[in-house]
Amino acid sequence: MNHLRELKKYFKGILLVKKNKTQELSPLAGIMIREIPQEFRDKAIEHYKASFLTLDGKELNGFKSILKKLRKDIATEYLKDKELEKKVWFLFCDIFINKDKYDCKEVFEKRLKDFLTEICKPLKSYEISFCIIHLQLNSPISIWGTEIKKLLEDDFKNIKINPKDLMGAKVVSEFKGKAVIQIPMSGNNENLAIERARERAELVLKAVQTYLSDHMSIRDENLLFKISEFALIRDIQTQKWSWNWKAKRKPYGLKIGGTDRDFIDKAESHYKIAKQCDKKLLSIYERAVYWTARSIEEEDLDTKIIYLCIALEALLASKDDKRKGEVIAYRMVLINHLIDGNFPDPFKIMWFYEIRSKVVHGATLFGATNSDCLTLQYMVRKTLFNFVALTEKYKVKMYKKFIKAVETPENLNLICNHFKLFKGKWPDSIIEILEEKLKK
Repeated sequence: MNHLRELKKYFKGILLVKKNKTQELSPLAGIMIREIPQEFRDKAIEHYKASFLTLDGKELNGFKSILKKLRKDIATEYLKDKELEKKVWFLFCDIFINKDKYDCKEVFEKRLKDFLTEICKPLKSYEISFCIIHLQLNSPISIWGTEIKKLLEDDFKNIKINPKDLMGAKVVSEFKGKAVIQIPMSGNNENLAIERARERAELVLKAVQTYLSDHMSIRDENLLFKISEFALIRDIQTQKWSWNWKAKRKPYGLKIGGTDRDFIDKAESHYKIAKQCDKKLLSIYERAVYWTARSIEEEDLDTKIIYLCIALEALLASKDDKRKGEVIAYRMVLINHLIDGNFPDPFKIMWFYEIRSKVVHGATLFGATNSDCLTLQYMVRKTLFNFVALTEKYKVKMYKKFIKAVETPENLNLICNHFKLFKGKWPDSIIEILEEKLKK
């Protein structure tokens, strides 16, 4: 990735900024306020009378863009998100506060090159092997740049695994004589390299399942093989090996009692409210509950996002709504505002809906994170509960009347003005829809 060109373009603009923006700004407008590192604080106080810097507008968007691109680069994966952001922020403060120093082109470019050299570390090459449960082999298989084979005693000798050692014995017992898929992988964070290898292994097995399903005598039940919890990792350069174990999600079980019953009582009261409505509105409520629960059962993160988006669509959109992502976003904000009095972040919903669209339409795999799923689950639950509360508050029994009661001109004006505090394609798109509705 050509980060140097991106950094040059951004920081040349920063060198032109004359002042630190310390004026009062609405946090809804999108700003970032960070403390200046100790190394530059005295000079910052002398020049700007402040120990912090404020970013907004193009400066903030550019900062986030650089951070996002550096995060995607595998050469920086050894850094945690906070660590990477801290290093980029340190660079920003250095260049902004020491403009007189970096007005010299050679010094400026050297600083950026040194920064990239510091954060972009060399990659290691690994061979990562996973056992395949419910699959047996007569001979090795080469498919999609990987090999599926049976590990024999000589294979363990070649990578210097001693079956008499405690760890060696464990590896041999898990892998010997079993079907194994071997994935070549690069990286400088071993745990992330293992996760990428696991994703790749699962994708290759999907290919095996898909093509074998074309065999007339093979049934779906024959193709339920999967990756095991264990991984054998070999560093190609050093020939050192290690093993990794990732526990599959298993039920813990639950004994309901005490304050748990408050949540059951809440479910019962919500159902009684929904049951007083017509069949369509009751069905909408039940479908939203169903898909929310399906997201809890599902382990695959992309599928979780899809199920949660289905739950939101059931609650907040109808077949007549053309731009469902935007409609869901503003209705989610409106419904939660009318009950809680605050404005939840609508652009998270737009972001999740974009992930969902990319997955559903085949544009990406492994697009969602665990954090994405937890955030969206919370937003769906809040919206579901407040949806029921509003049906009771407005005493409506039909979905169309519910939408009409919620989307009064006063309410639409309220959130339209709220969205005008933001800039970008998503708020502009939502504002366009709201203004069209207000004209009708």
